[in-house]
Amino acid sequence: MILFSIEDFWIYRDGSDPSVENGFEIFSAAHFIWLGVLFLLGLIYTINYRKCDEKGRENLRKGLAVALILYEIIHQCMCAFAGVPRGLYLPLEICSLGEYTILFDALWPENRFTKQFLAFAFLPAALIALTFPTANIYPPISIYAMHQFLMHGAIVTYVIARYSKGEIKPRYMGIWVSILAVTIIIIPIYFLDSHFGVNYMFIMNNEGNPALSAVWDLTGGGGGIPYILGLQVTVVLVMHIMYLIYRIIAGIKGKQ
Repeated sequence: MILFSIEDFWIYRDGSDPSVENGFEIFSAAHFIWLGVLFLLGLIYTINYRKCDEKGRENLRKGLAVALILYEIIHQCMCAFAGVPRGLYLPLEICSLGEYTILFDALWPENRFTKQFLAFAFLPAALIALTFPTANIYPPISIYAMHQFLMHGAIVTYVIARYSKGEIKPRYMGIWVSILAVTIIIIPIYFLDSHFGVNYMFIMNNEGNPALSAVWDLTGGGGGIPYILGLQVTVVLVMHIMYLIYRIIAGIKGKQ
């Protein structure tokens, strides 16, 4: 059995094609191996982050932030060499915006704005992307699967490391500030998707993602404004769940 081939590594696939082969199932062995590797790397980073002094933490923050941006640039170059249609994998997803936010946060760690976005918008979005990866149409060792897992894993690691050190303090108002920011971002992305026939932020189509498919079905299965509003409601619910988790963690810490 061939575990890896260079052709599979570079292959590009249309996500709407139901006949794709050599992908991996969600919650399969390959999926869990990726999650296990990311968990181990994230744990190592977080433990070291908590042990470091301020200078060491600054280096770790900036190192991870710059690595994310450089990896995105490398990924864009690799997509060009792999023959991906122009403009298809531009960094215009929610989590791609998380990369820029992390860079800003790492350079100005005391700012009051990015922390709420990281806690309520980008952390849950990255966790959902890892749980239901849309790159499962590709082989588990391919430039697209690697990009999805490594990028989202790095976002989760950065936020959890800062949160565990007490540097991110989620506030309830942060939910609504994040919702406002996401709504403002969605407006130009919607027109871009409509005009160029793309699907950034999954606004036009659920692409078979189990989490998004549920929203798609509940809003009539026809997409459009009802689907977008359903996504907004789902985002609000997810953010409130995250806030509840943060409150439970704070309560547990308070009893220790």
